[in-house]
Amino acid sequence: CKVCRISRVCGFFRCTFVVVLGTGEMSGSEGKAKSSPICVTGCTGFVGSHVVASLLREGYRVRGTVREKGSPHVLNYISWLGELGVGIDGTDMMELVEADLEYSRSFDAAVCDCEVVVHLACLAVEETVDAENGILAPNVAATKNVLTSCLNYGVKHVVFLSTISAVYGLPVSGYTFSEMDWNIVSDIETDPIGYTKRVVEETAWYVPAPPSSPNR
Repeated sequence: CKVCRISRVCGFFRCTFVVVLGTGEMSGSEGKAKSSPICVTGCTGFVGSHVVASLLREGYRVRGTVREKGSPHVLNYISWLGELGVGIDGTDMMELVEADLEYSRSFDAAVCDCEVVVHLACLAVEETVDAENGILAPNVAATKNVLTSCLNYGVKHVVFLSTISAVYGLPVSGYTFSEMDWNIVSDIETDPIGYTKRVVEETAWYVPAPPSSPNR
């Protein structure tokens, strides 16, 4: 039920996850480990864990972002990777760096020498009477923070993981939804999560490049 949208930061394209790793614009097929690392935000989540495991199996170096490297959650994550058959203890194929979605420039160090960024992270939300400021605004700002860092450092490809909630809010009899559709049914009052998912992705398509950015 996930819709994976991949983009060039300076001109978004919707395609599949496999395509971005096979564009031929990264380092050659020989010695993948010597190429620049692939940054994965939200690497400790369920989807992120499997994305990281797949990249490591293919021989790519990975840089995962976490809020606090020494937290019990991160330590459990490292053990979980071992269960997936890609233990990272004693290897330089993966590194973890601290970054916080809520702060601008927080992802600069994570993406500074990466050609590809896989953006899976989002801010966890709780039920709130103020969905506008408690759910929508923080996640829009978080996406801007990550993509602005990508633009500042000339990242070539961004993989943006969306959800079906960004595509449709209610089923329509006889109509097949695709990546060309947007959820125009949900609103901040009736479905704040679905509405936020759509607005966050729309925001990602129009984050402006800073004046000094190589992608300006």
